Parts: sequence; C-alpha cells; structure tokens
Amino acid sequence: MESSLNTSTQMQIGTVTADELPQVVELWKPDRQTLGFFPQGAFETYAENGNIRIAKDESGRVLGYAAFRETKNWIRLAHLCVDRSIRGAGLAKGLIQDLKETARKRDCFGISLKCRRDYDIHKFWPKVGFTARNESEGRGKERKPLTLFTWESGVPDLFSEAIQAEDSRLSVVMDTNIFIDIFGDGEQVAAEESRALDEPWLSDSIALSIVNEVFNEINRIEDESDRSSLTIKARSVEERQHDEEKAKQLFPIVREILNWDTLTPSRESDIHQLSRAAASDCDVFVTRDGEMLNKAEKLLEACDLLVQRPVELISLLDQSERAASYSPASLSGTTISDRQISSSDIVRIADIFLSYQNGEKRNQFRERLLVEASRVRSGHSGISKLVEDDAGNPVLFYTHRIDGDTARVEFLRSTTSRFAPTVIRSVLLRLISNAATSKAKCIVISDTNYSTEVHEALVELEFYWDDQVYIRKIGYGVLDIRNFDDQKLKDLGPFPEGITDGEHAIELAQHIEKTRWPVKTVGADLKSVLIPIKPHWAGKLFHSTIAEQELFRPSPILALNRENVYYSKSISAPLEYQARVLWYTTCDKKILGSGEICGCSRLIRSHRMKAKEAFKAFNRLGVYDWNDVLALVKGDPEATVTAYHFADTEIFEAPVKLDEARAIDAGGMIAGPSILTESQFLEIYKRGFNLL
Repeated sequence: MESSLNTSTQMQIGTVTADELPQVVELWKPDRQTLGFFPQGAFETYAENGNIRIAKDESGRVLGYAAFRETKNWIRLAHLCVDRSIRGAGLAKGLIQDLKETARKRDCFGISLKCRRDYDIHKFWPKVGFTARNESEGRGKERKPLTLFTWESGVPDLFSEAIQAEDSRLSVVMDTNIFIDIFGDGEQVAAEESRALDEPWLSDSIALSIVNEVFNEINRIEDESDRSSLTIKARSVEERQHDEEKAKQLFPIVREILNWDTLTPSRESDIHQLSRAAASDCDVFVTRDGEMLNKAEKLLEACDLLVQRPVELISLLDQSERAASYSPASLSGTTISDRQISSSDIVRIADIFLSYQNGEKRNQFRERLLVEASRVRSGHSGISKLVEDDAGNPVLFYTHRIDGDTARVEFLRSTTSRFAPTVIRSVLLRLISNAATSKAKCIVISDTNYSTEVHEALVELEFYWDDQVYIRKIGYGVLDIRNFDDQKLKDLGPFPEGITDGEHAIELAQHIEKTRWPVKTVGADLKSVLIPIKPHWAGKLFHSTIAEQELFRPSPILALNRENVYYSKSISAPLEYQARVLWYTTCDKKILGSGEICGCSRLIRSHRMKAKEAFKAFNRLGVYDWNDVLALVKGDPEATVTAYHFADTEIFEAPVKLDEARAIDAGGMIAGPSILTESQFLEIYKRGFNLL
C-alpha cells in the first residue's frame, strides 16, 4: 500500500524495502542522540516485519521514516525521523497520518509513544491528535520525565489504560556491568548498547531490575566515592525477588555449564546472579559477559533462563515478549490439570476469582456461577472447569456452553500465576476448537471482569470488542474473497478498515484465515508449501495417531501448544508471512500414518538463521532440546537451518496419498519443501476433509 503526501515536493509513503534500509539508517545517525541507540539488527528486524514506513521523493531519496512495533494490539512508536532539510513542510504529520491508517488496517487499538518533556517534539503530539495519558520518571542517570501519549482508533477507553499496565512489561534482570553502564558515571563506548535499554521507547516494554548479589559486587569496588554512589543508585532500582532454595539448586548447574573450576569472588558472584535471576522467573538476563553469552543455549535449556546481550534483546524484543506470554516449555516438570467444578468449589472460587476492584458482589457472583453449573448438571451442552497446578493452586476458571449456533463463555478468569498466560491461551484455543467442532458460527465471551492477562490473550487471539462482549467469528469450508456479496463472507465481518476494497486481496485473505479459522479462502493466490516431515517429529508436533505409536510419548505439556516450530536443513528461500503448509509424513512402513499428506497449518513465517539463534527464538515452545538442534546441524551451532514457525494445525479426516497429489502435479519427489499453487493446495485440502 502506498499513499501520497502533498508538500512542496511530491512524496510517496510506503513500507521500506531491503534496498532502501541503508538510507533509513543514514537518516537516523545525525539524530541518534535524541532518537537513541538503535542496533542494526533492530532496523533489519523491523524492516522484515513491515514495521518501518518511509516517505521518499520522486527520485527515491528517503526523507523521513517511522519505526514501530506491534504488541498487544497497539502500535508502539520507536522513531519518527525527518530529514533536517525538509522539517516544517508537513512530512512528520504525513507519516503519522499514514501510521494511523496502518493501525486501522491492522485492527489495532491505537498508537502509543513516550517522549521526554524537554524535547521540542513534545509539543507536536497533541497537534496530531495524541492525548497525554500519563507521566513517569525516566531511568538512568538523568531521570528526565517522560510523557505517555496515545492515539486511540475508536476502541473503548479501557484499552488506553491497559497500555500503561506495568505488570505486563518484560522483566529484565541486569548483571552488574549492565547496571554500571546505565547508572555509572563512565562514558565508555562499550556501554552504549547497555544505555539503549534506558531509551524512552523501551520503558513501557521492559522493566529493568537487579538481584541482590549486585550489592556485593558494588561493595568490592575500591573507590569509596564510586562505591557509595552506585549503592545509592542500586537502591533506586527494583530488586527482583527470588526463591533462595531454587537458586541454591541451580548454582552447581550454572557452575558446571560455565565450566569454572576455580571460583574467584567475581565468578562466584556471576553464578549467584544467574542462579538468582533464574530462580526469580524473570524473562531475560542481560549481560555483556562473553563467557555467559557463549553458554546461552545451555543456560536456556537447563535453567529456563534467556541470556542475551542488550543489542540482542532490543533487536529480538518481539520474540522475548512472545516467550513471556506463551511458553509451554516453562511448564516442564509441572502438572497442569483441569476438572469439572463441583458444588463444594463454589465458595472457594468466589473467594479467589471475585473482582473486588470492579465492585463485584460475592453473593451475585456465587448466584451466577451456580446458574452456569446447574446448566451442566441438567444435561445442557456445557462445562464449568477449574484449572490447577500440581500443588492444587487455581490458575484459571472458565465455563463454556453451546447455545444454538453460538458458543458462550460466561466466565473466564485467571490468577496472577506465572503459568497463567500460557494456560489462558491454551484454554482459549481449546474453546475455539470445540466451538468449531460444534459448527458454531462464533464464540462470545461475556465476562466483564477480566484480568490483564486474559485481556492480552483475547486480543492476541483475534477476539474483538463489541457491545460489552468479546467475539470471535468462526468460518468453514472455502470462500472466494472476490465475491464480497456472498452472505457467508459478509457474516464473517467486521473486517479491518481499508482491506475490503478489492485492492488488498492478500491482506484480506490472510486476515480471514488467521482470525476466522478454520475457514480457507480462494482468490488471493496465497502462497502454499508442501513440507516433508519425519514421522517422529510429526508425532511430537501435531500427529496424535503417530504419537501413540512412539515408545516415549510427547510430554503432556505439548498438548498446550497452539503454535510450534519445525527445523529443517532445507536451503529453500524463506516464505513471507503468511503462507499455508501441507504436511507430508515421510514413509516408514512400520508406522501407521506415514507416507501421506496428513494435515495443514498456517505458516506464521519461515526463518533462515543460525542454529543457536533459532533455538533461543523458539525454545519456549518446548519440543526440541538443544541436542536435537545440534544433531540436525551435525554439532555446528553456527550452521544455518530453516525454522518453520506455524500454528492452527488441522489433521485431515481423509489423509491424501502421494500419488493422489502427484496426479494434480503437487508432490514432486518430496525431497524438500515445494511451492504449490492455490488451486493445488485447495484440491488437497478439500480431499483431506471430504469437501469435493
């Protein structure tokens, strides 16, 4: 999509290309003092995700750009930069107007940003429709006040408050050196990437903290003035609390991984910091220590601790946030179970899940819960369940019933358990799947007392807010998006503004297949790929029939996976977001279900990356361990793999044999992934679900 901008020179606004990205970087450099440090990797990641919009003149010269992230259904602006030679000509306003249109097309709640009050541009934001929602103190040495500005796209006001929620930020523990880089008085060049963690655009995404061992490290500093100054500053930073028993258990594990036979006071302190960070259930531990970073993969696997250097965290912030909100691997060793609610549970549930802050009355809550529970006992199609961890602690409580062509969820409430974000998403996907099995046309969630964790999961899973309820439509079969008069297609609305005009067919098809699953579309020529997969990995990832034949069955936590990753040595070019996958299980005569095209998934994206980077990016999904990945690349962590990141898998009712696929020229030799036409994909899909 491109839009025109009328200034003294004709401008075009669009998404940056790889060839244009160097111009963006050059435009940033003169203003890096104001805009802040931004790693080259961050520029590349933002560009790959379509999150840099540029304004260029007729000659192709880039004169301005907006760099942003999309998280929790908000666009968060990181940079707005205009060439100094053209400032005041309206280019900044044009970029912001374009960003508002982008927010609408992506169905986002709005745009947010943080700006220092002492910057000249602080006065600009109200002029382009932004509201000053909050003020906070900056971090680092200067602690300049920051204003949170938001522009809302028409969603109820409760969402503008949600963006300020501090408990939804990524919890990042700094090692001592990172802390000193940010809060110390030195100006060493190596500290620049650490100080980038203190930039205003990151303050609503990450919460910086330390563990108590940092004070011991500071206490060993010889200079009394430096020691005193840093101690005072350390007291002003959040100290992350940890489970001391767990930290003691992790200490020898971390020491063995780091292979430190002789412990100096500094090394012992490093081990304490890693162990205590892991025992605090933080999301990320940041360091510039090369020895720790070289063992990051093993630390991640053994301690469930993501160790990154600041530049890596900034560049891969979206991946780190995703790991914090959905990480089945974090449940390893923990039993999460659900059970039907009995009458004796009502009082306990009312005490735990009552929404005091919203003025809910205990007696009214109990009465509503009893009504829902009675529907189940009287034979209605419904469930009322309590999800608990292995210690019997409640994690989630929900109800579900089918009412005509609508699946209704009257209650959906969670505790603040560290398991909650993953469990909420898993339960929601199960509810959507159950609704689809019942051929319901939509799922309606009418509980108005959601926690922040539930809000975020509903937004991420494409529920939309309408008349005090959350709704997700469900579509079936194959619909032609070129025929917008088709009532079945209309019934799947509403759709984001600007994509139903006939000129954005791919965007519309992608939106429908992602948000109205399991429906498929024709008419946009979405890319499709047929991927061969060994039966062993098919069983671990999605194929229950094959899994049941395995001697060592997959961990029960894998049943919680909505999305997954499959690694391949294939050298095929990465596929754009978003494509479709057909899975062909390679032939093994001993395994029932092999040698056939067994199902399909939505390919979120394929990535060509180093093995060690891929493992850190997708370890949260809990299927592959580090040894599995190393075996694939024959022990070389620097070797390149293709990571197919996929979701929403459907197993065919009637698996398609390879010769059937070859009859329509789809299948080839199946030596590696092969691209299919839209018609080939749909032919196999229809055969798989007996839709022909």
